[in-house]
Amino acid sequence: MIELAFTVGKTRTNEKHRGKGLKDILKVVRDHKVGSLGIYSNKGVFSLDNAAGREVSFDEKLSIVGTVIQWSIPIEAFGLVSEQA
Repeated sequence: MIELAFTVGKTRTNEKHRGKGLKDILKVVRDHKVGSLGIYSNKGVFSLDNAAGREVSFDEKLSIVGTVIQWSIPIEAFGLVSEQA
């Protein structure tokens, strides 16, 4: 479900103010190979770590009853995205 959220830009709640920006963060991390992104949502985990050269996605048995998104991106990398737009 986390990976699907990247594609459709929607969340499980279907609230219009949710799910904004996640695709942009992933694009910077993945396309420019900078920083890292970790998402822990309900029973799912997605992690992309460029320093370690690793991308993983898996399910957990227990729910965290919410969503936590953690990213680390050099601010200069966002300039790369705006230049390509």
